[in-house]
Amino acid sequence: MGVLEPARTIPDVLGRLGLTPQRYLIYPADFQQLNNHEMLLTAFGMACHQGLAADIKLVCNGAPDARQTWLLRAAHGMNLGDRVLFPGFLPSAEWATLLSHCAGLMYPSLSEGVGLSVIEAVAAGAPVACSNTTARPKVAVNAALLFDPRIPTQMAQAIISLVQDKALRARSSHTGIFSNIIASVQRVAQRLLALFPLASHK
Repeated sequence: MGVLEPARTIPDVLGRLGLTPQRYLIYPADFQQLNNHEMLLTAFGMACHQGLAADIKLVCNGAPDARQTWLLRAAHGMNLGDRVLFPGFLPSAEWATLLSHCAGLMYPSLSEGVGLSVIEAVAAGAPVACSNTTARPKVAVNAALLFDPRIPTQMAQAIISLVQDKALRARSSHTGIFSNIIASVQRVAQRLLALFPLASHK
């Protein structure tokens, strides 16, 4: 008989939300219209009809408000109620856990902001698909798929690729390791400058 592998432990937040590691996508954003949740739900529904595995879920976390309630009803109206989750605001530790175990991060926002979540995902080595607007493509380096946030067919294809493209995940992991090394070097440099503030003026 072969040696039995130890059971994989599901982190508490994943167990509470009924999620399986690598079998969900996340979109962390508040529910203002510029964040484009309606188009994301449309694209996710299209991806499901195009053969996206039935166990893949979409997690839209953000502080609850009236638009979140409307979007929840919209998801049920599209027969996606069991596949789209709105867990509300998550503490930073739970968000980090959710990010580290996801299949990818979707960021279809129409806003002008850079998107802190995109930066966090790249640093964590998580695959990213984001709007091809403003500065986000530069922030995501080569670890992201880009799409026009106004075209749901492009977004649906990005959803499928995040789940199925193993090469993208490998490339994202490599980029994340590189980003973490750079961040560590920067932190060490900042600490040295804090210890020797006069050295930089000589």
